[in-house]
Amino acid sequence: MLKEKQDIKSHYDSEGLIKGYVQNRFSKPLGKFLHERETSIVNLYIQKSNAESVLDLACGPARLTVDIETKNGTAFDNAKNMLSVAKKRLKGKKWKFVQGDAFNLKLKNKFDLIYSFRFFRHFNKEDRKSLLANVHSHLNDNSIFITDMANIKFRDRSLKQSNESIDVVDYKIEKKEFIQELEDAGFEIIEIDTVINHYNLQVNASRLYYLNLDSVAMALIREFERYPPFAAQEFVFIARKK
Repeated sequence: MLKEKQDIKSHYDSEGLIKGYVQNRFSKPLGKFLHERETSIVNLYIQKSNAESVLDLACGPARLTVDIETKNGTAFDNAKNMLSVAKKRLKGKKWKFVQGDAFNLKLKNKFDLIYSFRFFRHFNKEDRKSLLANVHSHLNDNSIFITDMANIKFRDRSLKQSNESIDVVDYKIEKKEFIQELEDAGFEIIEIDTVINHYNLQVNASRLYYLNLDSVAMALIREFERYPPFAAQEFVFIARKK
């Protein structure tokens, strides 16, 4: 399992991974729902905060980016091949593209909202500290940061049954642990959401896909999500720069 920064960078720039990234992970009902939940959270806070400039940090192949509602977006990624796919998927939309290292983030502009999914979770606490400092320095005052982290109470056996890659480490955390990291980095918590609240029920519902019952699967997955979680798959943290 990959843990080193350079190994992770190389992994996400490999053509084999990129070719089927969105199709393999987010085409079936549970993956579609995960995407739906994450994009809805970002779009909600773009609207609520009246964010005029948005940065997608580690945008990958524009998996989220294509459904983000902004007229002034910047898509940033280390992987040249990922950005190439992102550009094709965002053709005709008003997004700028920047290739670079998030650990050495030096953009000319600051932003009203920065979001980053499936990224921070791959790095240890010390690396996350560096990333959070870079995010903080690229936000306007009182602006919004949104990211996800894997829940330590969500069991490995469930992950191995899902469509998620286990080639790269996911650092699972207690909610209070990342709250402290955000506060230490100069953020205040606005909200903490949960996504995939009842994995075992929802993954079984998702299998209706194989019976061509996608709409039924999605309806069941959404219904299960309404109930309070015992051990959701991930947390989504919404924070404001102090």
